[in-house]
Amino acid sequence: ELDGMVGDENLENMRRAAAFLKKAAPEFTVSELAEAYAGDMKKILALPAKQVDEAIGKLLETMAARRNFKKDVAEAEQTYNDLGGDVELKKLGWELLDPRLRIDWQRKIEILQRHIQAPEQPWTDPEKVEATPEQQRAQVYETLGGDRELAKVMKRPDAQYKPVVNATSPLLTKLIRLKVWDLYRRNGGDDAMRRLLALNEESRYARFDTLDKERKAAVATFARSSWNPETAPLDTKAQVLSDFSHLQRGR
Repeated sequence: ELDGMVGDENLENMRRAAAFLKKAAPEFTVSELAEAYAGDMKKILALPAKQVDEAIGKLLETMAARRNFKKDVAEAEQTYNDLGGDVELKKLGWELLDPRLRIDWQRKIEILQRHIQAPEQPWTDPEKVEATPEQQRAQVYETLGGDRELAKVMKRPDAQYKPVVNATSPLLTKLIRLKVWDLYRRNGGDDAMRRLLALNEESRYARFDTLDKERKAAVATFARSSWNPETAPLDTKAQVLSDFSHLQRGR
């Protein structure tokens, strides 16, 4: 009945969505199905046809893990609040600036149950792109590669954000873009970003206290701010990788 009215691509998307619903609807709530549609179905719609069934199976596993994760977090949060929550934590000298502590419910519960005092060295934010004295800007710009390096950077899709930068832009504007690029590279660049995404994907629904240090850092990095890896500009990615590196080095 839909022939000639709906394009082949849309028909295929409808078939994939129907296949997913047939398997998922008996097991999950409407809100869980909606969450999967909003966050996960896009990848399945983009896959080759022969990979769809396997991907739907993995998505069902992810949905089950997400359900269990949310249940565990809700229970832990209730226990934490029953013990006094953030108010009691602050009385013991703890601040929730460290994103690892914010999402480590078991650790926070342990602190309150055992009345553990905060360590003397508090959490400190990672390095930022600091201002450079005006008289040093030209020298720093050339040290970072100058116009030649800038031209390479500006070929990246994630570097195409405002203000638009080219060789004729003001020196300060060009320097800021190169310093962002330098921060991104010093923290591992594209390889580190791929590693971060993979670690978060495989660990995001695991209990935080069961993860190793690197995976804790990855999950905490994503928990610290809301960002989309597919559309994030280079300056966001640079700060994210800086956070990830800092969290890995921390306690």
